[in-house]
Amino acid sequence: MIPIRKLIVGIDPGTTTAVALLDIDSSLADVASRKDFSFSAVCDYIVSKGDPLIIATDKKSAPDFVKKIAATFGARIHVPKENMAVEQKETLTRKFSFANDHEQDALAAALEAKKHFSSFLEKIDTILERKGFAELKGDVKELLLKGEASNIEQALKMLAPEERKDTRIVSRLVDSKSILELRKQVERYEKENAQLRKKIAELEQKMKQLGYELKREEELRKKISGIIAKSRPVMKKETLPAGLEKDYYILVEYEPGADVRDKIVIVDKRADVAAVAKKMPKAIIAEKTEDADVPVLEKDSVAVKKVGDFLVAEKAAVDGAIKKNFISWLGDYKQRYETNFSKKFDQKDR
Repeated sequence: MIPIRKLIVGIDPGTTTAVALLDIDSSLADVASRKDFSFSAVCDYIVSKGDPLIIATDKKSAPDFVKKIAATFGARIHVPKENMAVEQKETLTRKFSFANDHEQDALAAALEAKKHFSSFLEKIDTILERKGFAELKGDVKELLLKGEASNIEQALKMLAPEERKDTRIVSRLVDSKSILELRKQVERYEKENAQLRKKIAELEQKMKQLGYELKREEELRKKISGIIAKSRPVMKKETLPAGLEKDYYILVEYEPGADVRDKIVIVDKRADVAAVAKKMPKAIIAEKTEDADVPVLEKDSVAVKKVGDFLVAEKAAVDGAIKKNFISWLGDYKQRYETNFSKKFDQKDR
């Protein structure tokens, strides 16, 4: 059976993740880095190169990503006593090639781990060579580093006979691949859950906006109802000729400085409708409709009559024109809001 390379793996996780692989029995190294180097992709890369015994980091506290990798392979985690300094990393890696700072960090972590365990590993080599079992040094180191054996003698017993050793190695590799597949499945489910949570949050935000808009429309509806009600003046009977007060409103021709509060005012084309509206008449009759704080009715929509000294208009015609004016205004308002609301969420989705 072809010996499987025993590895010390240095990992520098982040937006750009780097992985460095050291052969535990030589100075051979492989280094790789890429953006969005996923958990499953890192595991696949390691498996393609050998069997990891030690997973190392350059931080004194191992990141969760490193812990997950170590747990997947049942490997030993190694961390330095303190975060590795730049000078220390440069000294350790000066004889090796790497493409960026991330790869240097991963390589330095692996080299520091190898240096830390060097005397332990050399002792194993010496004893096995003396006993004539040098070919088993990789497997013995694995059993001892992973805590599966407490000493070299126990490790040798676990590795004999040869058939049991091969079966154990194949079984371990199969287990590792099964774990990787399960990890990939979990990673896929986590990604799908994250997407669903994001969609739910967006829908909740839309519901909140729609609820806010519904409340605004309700307030607007009440305001319009109040304005329409105020636009139906109850005139004093003595101000109208007998028999007219029931069916007609008295109209007032606007004059600058005149008090027109709560009255229906007729203005000529020279008048500033917006300025007249600020005086809070019940309604304004003008040459054409305009946006204002009170209903502005087009002259052609209301038939104005002169009865004695009074200008009058039928209540039904005035009330109908006011209602039509506000329904049109409300429709324009809703259309403008819905257009702006739709644009806002379209931009957010992009």
